[in-house]
Amino acid sequence: EEEGRPRFHVRAQDETKQEMSAPTPRAAWATVLDTVAALREGRGEEGVLKLWNNYVTGEDLFGLTEPAVVRVLESLPGIETLTDYRFKFGRSALLEGGLAVNP
Repeated sequence: EEEGRPRFHVRAQDETKQEMSAPTPRAAWATVLDTVAALREGRGEEGVLKLWNNYVTGEDLFGLTEPAVVRVLESLPGIETLTDYRFKFGRSALLEGGLAVNP
């Protein structure tokens, strides 16, 4: 979190442990996707699939478009105050209610 806004991180699982960080999911994955696309294009081999960066989104790669995640997000308190959001599922009766209190 930075200044009350989320920050998205992508960390390599190889020996470099390189980390990309950005204020949006798309920006966090942009470096990774651009690098992969450049590697694929630079190989010059036939049969290597082209990476279509325009169709792979940071939201998808973080799992934010998964139906279960969208349902949970749409059931969060205060979601009805968003005026420019188009609901996909609406509030879920299964997820309504207050936060559980741990005694």
